[in-house]
Amino acid sequence: MGERLRLIAVGPAARPGWHQVVASHPGLAVCHLPEWMDAMREAGPFADATRLYQAADGRLVVLPLARRRWWPGPRGLYDSWPPYWEGARDSGGLLGEHGMIGPDDVRDVVADLSRLRALRVRVVPSTADAEAWALGAPPTLPRTPLTSYVVDLSCGFDAVWTERFSKKARAKCRRAEREGIEIEKDTSGRLLDVFDQLYRRSLQAWADEYYLPTPLARRVIDARHPHHKLQIVAERLGSRCQVWIARRCGTPVSGIVVFSHGAAATYWKGATDKALVGSSGATDLLHRSAMEDACRAGRSRYDLGTSGLASLTAFKESIGARRVDHVAYQVERVPLTASQEALRTAFKGTARALHARLKPAVPRSG
Repeated sequence: MGERLRLIAVGPAARPGWHQVVASHPGLAVCHLPEWMDAMREAGPFADATRLYQAADGRLVVLPLARRRWWPGPRGLYDSWPPYWEGARDSGGLLGEHGMIGPDDVRDVVADLSRLRALRVRVVPSTADAEAWALGAPPTLPRTPLTSYVVDLSCGFDAVWTERFSKKARAKCRRAEREGIEIEKDTSGRLLDVFDQLYRRSLQAWADEYYLPTPLARRVIDARHPHHKLQIVAERLGSRCQVWIARRCGTPVSGIVVFSHGAAATYWKGATDKALVGSSGATDLLHRSAMEDACRAGRSRYDLGTSGLASLTAFKESIGARRVDHVAYQVERVPLTASQEALRTAFKGTARALHARLKPAVPRSG
């Protein structure tokens, strides 16, 4: 490597240094912890390929990195972090002792990754190292634009409620309270099965929104977020994994999963029975409760992740989230990212066309 950073450990051998970096940087989000890698390895086809570096001044720098196990040999796919394991805005990227990451660190790491016999290494920098990547990544390095939505909690919950929540969202929360919506928070794993039942009842709504037949939607969602994945994550994270459930007349109608650690509370998954939740405002009240809890715990942001649908974006903005544009970087030997995006676009177009053909015609009145 260059004169600034030296590669000193790879994979499980990097774990002691990773723990040292985490201990020096208490504001890190859950998805930067070694426990996140452990959950990923247990629940999915991933191996620990983390790379640990040391700077000339002795400072440690770690790149948490997962390799797909199903791709044989070293010419595989590496991610920091893989899709559907990204912890919203703060997911992967470089971690330095005491939060110190600079453009020179990025240049040396990119040079190291370029020497890997990998088809692609994808890195999604977090809030902590995004500026260093913007300044240090070579101009020729492929980039993919991303958009996340984050609520700034640093001003305290009272300000979030009065200044960030929209008038409509506040009214929906008050309606939920008047209707007797009950909110329950669990950090023991007791409500995981309740959430899973809600998740499966959400399938029809998601199938309609993404123009997918319900059986296909079920297969796609199960492949991305099987129930055992959430169970493993909850076991690995312990009390840092919160399951929030809203009940209407005693029946679960909406639920969210939130990770709370360091400076961030991170919304990971949500599920709603639209037929039962109606216009009760239960989901708005769930997020309000989770944000209030995060403020009491000293978190400075509530990360709501990305949004592919206009309706989801509008909802997140109504509860105080602001758009944050960021970038994923790809070190690749072949243009895999461009090919994947083309396939994804073609699939969505085919799904919409199929949905239009299969959708029953609405008879005209009169």
